[in-house]
Amino acid sequence: LRCRVLMLSYNDEAWVTREELEDMCSHHELVETLAFDSKRYVGAQIGIYNPEGKKVGKVSHLSNLEYVVVAGSQRDVARTTRAYAGRTYPRVGDAQLFDI
Repeated sequence: LRCRVLMLSYNDEAWVTREELEDMCSHHELVETLAFDSKRYVGAQIGIYNPEGKKVGKVSHLSNLEYVVVAGSQRDVARTTRAYAGRTYPRVGDAQLFDI
C-alpha cells in the first residue's frame, strides 16, 4: 500500500494481536497505536437468548478496546495523532488509552 500515512482500525477481539498488526506496519518510520474503550455491539447483550426468549448464555463483557494504528514518517504520524499528544490516560501494553 503506497500512502503517506496508514491508519488501521482494529480491536482486541480480533484474530491478529495488536503486536502482530504493529509488526506488519514496522517498515514505516514510526508506528503509533491509540486505544479507545468502546461499547460492544448489541448482540453481546441480547445474543444470550434463544429464539423463544429463553436465556441460554451469559454476558461475558460489554466493552472492548478499539485500536487505531497510525504508521508513516515521524512528522506525519505526529501530525495525525497531535490531538492526543500530552494527554495522560492509562496505557494498555504499549498503546495509549483514550476516551472517545
